[in-house]
Amino acid sequence: LTHVPAILKPAGRGIHIPFHNIMMDTEASDKEFRPLLHGDGTAPMELNTSLLSNLDGGGGGGRSIEQGEDEDKTHRRRQTPTMVFIVLPMIISIVGLFLAVLFMPNAPTNDGGSSPSHIQSHQHSLDKKLHAVPVTPSLLSVRDRHGLLDVRHNYLYKKLKHAAFRQAEIDSVKILLQSDRNEVEFGDALTLTWDHQDRTNNHRTIVNEEDVLALYCPAEEADPRRFIDAATISQVRATHAHREKNEPTTKNVWTIPSFPILHGEETCQFRLYAHSVVGGAIHEEERDLDNQYALVSVTDPISLTSNRNPTGIHISLTGKASEMFIQFITGDSGEPLVEICKKSDMHSTSSERERTLLHFQEMVEVNWAKLKGESTSYAATDMCNEPANSTDPGYFVSPGHLHTVKATNLEPHTDYVYRVGLGFGQGIQWSENYYEFFSSPPPGSGPPSSNKPAVAFLALADQGCAESNYTRGYGPAAPTVNPAQQVTDLIASMIDNQTIGSIHYIGDLSYADGAAHVWDVWMDMIQPIASRVPVMVGVGNHEYDHSHGGFQPDWGEGSFKSEGGECGVPISKRFAVPDNGNGVFWCVHFLANVI
Repeated sequence: LTHVPAILKPAGRGIHIPFHNIMMDTEASDKEFRPLLHGDGTAPMELNTSLLSNLDGGGGGGRSIEQGEDEDKTHRRRQTPTMVFIVLPMIISIVGLFLAVLFMPNAPTNDGGSSPSHIQSHQHSLDKKLHAVPVTPSLLSVRDRHGLLDVRHNYLYKKLKHAAFRQAEIDSVKILLQSDRNEVEFGDALTLTWDHQDRTNNHRTIVNEEDVLALYCPAEEADPRRFIDAATISQVRATHAHREKNEPTTKNVWTIPSFPILHGEETCQFRLYAHSVVGGAIHEEERDLDNQYALVSVTDPISLTSNRNPTGIHISLTGKASEMFIQFITGDSGEPLVEICKKSDMHSTSSERERTLLHFQEMVEVNWAKLKGESTSYAATDMCNEPANSTDPGYFVSPGHLHTVKATNLEPHTDYVYRVGLGFGQGIQWSENYYEFFSSPPPGSGPPSSNKPAVAFLALADQGCAESNYTRGYGPAAPTVNPAQQVTDLIASMIDNQTIGSIHYIGDLSYADGAAHVWDVWMDMIQPIASRVPVMVGVGNHEYDHSHGGFQPDWGEGSFKSEGGECGVPISKRFAVPDNGNGVFWCVHFLANVI
């Protein structure tokens, strides 16, 4: 996470660029760090932490730096200790790395030489090879006893793709699979349970660890290989136990805490398959001999009732201070709408202290402006190569309808309240909540007050989605913290404290890498912040790289061949940017005294 409250503020012959948590000269009484940069060949570009000492909203003292002859002399005296301060740790790090490599023990292998004897599954062998890269979770965030499974390297998916499926004989199988809900909205919790009965003959109907639970959308999907997600009973129990810390792993229950976003689907169904069935009866001795599965039970169809509900709500700059893009996603098609007004125009019977977003729906005599927008979408065929253009389980799912509404004639430095909606037939499905944003300062303007900068923004990259960790981890020592969600929470606190006015993601946003559902997971995670301050994006290698064509420089051989294959399609369709450049590759923003 890189804090860049980049207030480019004239200061004599140089420029003040406030930074936070950068290397500082410990001898400087005012805790400033002055790098060897020059704006005009003589004057240093000074980096001063005093303008914004605490990005998380805290206070902080400090004083601004006035250039003068005495300070130039002081700066020259500090150059030598500063360079030593920077170079010495670099030398120590290089020496330490050399020694670590020299005396590093042999790494465990997957051929049985040094691997733990109890780790024998194909999935774990795949995951151990990939432990150093971000994990892309499946739609239902399935886990095994070792941790989160990577949807891009899911052994069960490959096995089911080549499996033989059949219908079990009803008289031979007595298993009841049930869901606690017949209707569900995105984000609702849902619990599955299954019961079994022992038979008096040799045919048993006990659910086995290698049996499979699979999700199908729509519910009437005829091809058993066209599942949305799937997990063995062993994986289901490990996933449930991870969520419910005290639950035993032998229970026949799976609680899905947040039903995933599935745009455009109206119904879903869970199905239970028994592994290796002969003649309709389940034989224990036959289970591992063949890659065969028999359907033994299904849930009633589950209706998805939130296809008209807006998701992924976010705002972005248009290139003009008097405008703002407002974007959202729905499963159903319709006319995108936005209602917006200045917060100062709100009137309520509530006191000023009680005037919150929860009371906006009770406002009277509000002059709402109703704006209309445009819609787009994209298909698997729009992407450049696999896995992004693959319709196999775990990869492409419909992004739904992507709506953009442009708010114009906004007053600068003004609080606005808005909500988004979808018009269809004779009605409008509005978002459940109202949202606020602060309009941009006009070009050339200065700070709104003496104790605030003219512009403050946050730049970051490589966030990933809520279920993904950069280090997978194994066993009980695996990390339980969620770095991506922690970053989102930190940014939310910065917005609460009015520390930043916009967010700039400079590449590698969701780490979907062709697993399309991850985009919805990531956009749902950032909605609490992206709906409040403009979010600007730039394409990174994980959004762009593909095997053939495009930007493939000789000097980047081996680095510009991501496994994703998205070639910039999802990011360019999901995020509106100013039309004064080359889309998500580069564009220009004019804000206050900063370009």
